[in-house]
Amino acid sequence: MKHILFSTIFLLNIVFHQVYGQEDYIDVRKLPVPDCSGKTSIWNDFNKNITKILVIPDNPSDSVEFFRMFNHIKELFVDSLIKKESQLIESDFKVGLAIYGLINDFNNWNRFNLPIDQISNGFLFNGIEYSKNSDGIYFISNDRVVYSGNSLEEIWKLQSTVAALYKYMIFKNGLMDKLCINDSTIIDVAKIRESNYNKSSTKYYNLFVDKKLGEINISDSIILDICDKTQLPLPEFKINAFLHNDPNATRLFSNFYFMTGCETLEPTMKFGNVQFDGIHTTGNDINFVKHETFHYVWEKLVGESPNEFFNEGIQKYYEFLNDTAVSSYAKNIQQKYADYDLTNLVTVGNKEVFWNDAPRENNWTIAYELSGLFVKYLIDNWGLNKFKQFFVSKNIEESFIKYYELTSKEIILNYNQWVKNNY
Repeated sequence: MKHILFSTIFLLNIVFHQVYGQEDYIDVRKLPVPDCSGKTSIWNDFNKNITKILVIPDNPSDSVEFFRMFNHIKELFVDSLIKKESQLIESDFKVGLAIYGLINDFNNWNRFNLPIDQISNGFLFNGIEYSKNSDGIYFISNDRVVYSGNSLEEIWKLQSTVAALYKYMIFKNGLMDKLCINDSTIIDVAKIRESNYNKSSTKYYNLFVDKKLGEINISDSIILDICDKTQLPLPEFKINAFLHNDPNATRLFSNFYFMTGCETLEPTMKFGNVQFDGIHTTGNDINFVKHETFHYVWEKLVGESPNEFFNEGIQKYYEFLNDTAVSSYAKNIQQKYADYDLTNLVTVGNKEVFWNDAPRENNWTIAYELSGLFVKYLIDNWGLNKFKQFFVSKNIEESFIKYYELTSKEIILNYNQWVKNNY
């Protein structure tokens, strides 16, 4: 399963703040959860502002990457004006401001009247200095929203999760550090990580394994095999891999509430995902780790696709290469559901359609198997390199014509004939 989803810290006077994360091993099931209605009341309060302005730096660092990210974030503020910092007039500071960009790309941060102070090499928040390149912060009040930090990568992590569930979310050294549900409820994620997890490293992994899982051997051979079979260069990055003992911990660390809800999850529930700071899996099943590692490596080295059908399809195709039983099962599913129309899965391709449109076997969507076979069809007939180019394209109809010289309708018809001829 792929991607996606607190004002002062623990040392505050316990009379005024209920705090979590100080036991030797912390039971995450006892932690508070955010408002799962979709947006916190703070977010709703911010949006009550009649006038809202989305503020960006005059000259963003790495402008190409900045505006790629900005094209996503501005969809959250569709009813807002967009202004560069130098375009702001005095009256603008009395309305709702959403500040977006590297903190030191702004020339006069103090004008925003925030509890976040700009320093020469980063920012200060609640008296703590965040000066590493991999530090970032999301913050919201009634009249301010902030997506900022010391690198665009950290800002991307904050905007690609449901940060709006919290009053603030902080990343430190590239990992989730603090989650603020409200002024009296702050979750120290770093403390939980220290208390509950054993850390180790390989060439390609930073491993965080829940102590209750015992020793688990995660080998770099997983990544070597992925790169070999999908013709990718070996990565120049490490993956933060979290192996959680409890699904509630998987949800907390990956902020995966948008699909799992806020009720306490049954301990038997198993799932994994790729999120902002790495991969997250539940239990000691190495296949979960392999699955999420594939998504992480492929997205980093090939790029992102807006289409969940192809996101999961290329991963399932890779499974076919490694396990004939997986490919045989997919063939059986395709034969059983030969009359099912793939059109919505292929052309709409969002998560909702992927999970809900197709029939289910054993309470699990058959979209996984169908996507793998469809991707196999594309790769077997046109090659892996062409698929990589197609994968990152945004407009599905234009992409089919550009790379395969067929419309989506034609390619689905051809796929159905290919299935009849081969299966």
